[in-house]
Amino acid sequence: MRFTRPRAQRSTATRPSILALCLALTGACSSTSGSTPSEADLIPLVEPYDPAANRRQRDPIGTVLLELDLSMEDWNKLILTARTGEQRNQASLLEKDIMRRVHLYLDELVIQLETGPPANRIVSAMALGFSRDRAVLSPLLAALEDVHPAVVNNALLGLALLGQSDTPLGGAALLLREATDPTTRHNAAYALLHCVNNGSDPAVALASARLGLADEHPGVRAQCALLLATAGDTASLDDLIARLSDDVQLPASAAARALGSLGRGDNHYKGKVARALAAALGRAEGGLRVSLLRELARLAGVNMGEEAEPWVEWAHRLP
Repeated sequence: MRFTRPRAQRSTATRPSILALCLALTGACSSTSGSTPSEADLIPLVEPYDPAANRRQRDPIGTVLLELDLSMEDWNKLILTARTGEQRNQASLLEKDIMRRVHLYLDELVIQLETGPPANRIVSAMALGFSRDRAVLSPLLAALEDVHPAVVNNALLGLALLGQSDTPLGGAALLLREATDPTTRHNAAYALLHCVNNGSDPAVALASARLGLADEHPGVRAQCALLLATAGDTASLDDLIARLSDDVQLPASAAARALGSLGRGDNHYKGKVARALAAALGRAEGGLRVSLLRELARLAGVNMGEEAEPWVEWAHRLP
């Protein structure tokens, strides 16, 4: 996931002070008779307390966007680096806090996405995804046609975060296939993968994902491999097998994971997948080898060890 931040940030204005109490005493009676003021004259005139007044007071949208931008950057770092349960819990709490703030300013954020300057549109595009509110689906889809690439990139991430099961995928599929910016293609593949995971119909995205297996960007190749597996696209089996020989570990490992998923999902292809994974194991090293062993064990339902020979023998016994 590639979160794009605006180039410049707005400075925050000092927040208006909370409603102050105004105390006033009436002037002393000017009677020529010299009489003292009555008790009523001495009661201070205090402005009535309105408990709703503070709730109605809202931060300027520039302040809201700046704080959301910083929080989303922190959240993105946690998601990418969290290794412990405490770190993952911290990321979850921050995500919930971002969601809360987005809901408070939902209408204003939609307005900024649709009509604001580029810096505001960039932040709003991703922030709206945290709402999980279907009402922002149309504005995010429209933002895929924004003239500013950073808005498009963050709108793709926003759609992935939004997680709507009926998200139309045509716009993201087109960007995956035709965008010249590799970050846009990567984010498009990421959005498609998450939308399909959440139940969106993958049919319109399959052609783009198949082409994406040969993309120059390794992240795009990896996302597309997982997307095709999530869609159950057994027609891509041979292309995924070829991707096991990728020069970069990330897409090669993603291909192993994708093949394992397809093999477990359809017994007709279990033998072919097992033989491909076992053959790749004989020449694999490092993280790819770990991925291959994991997928073979999941496919077989038993762990036959780290040597390739037992796995090759088992795979060749399968139909």
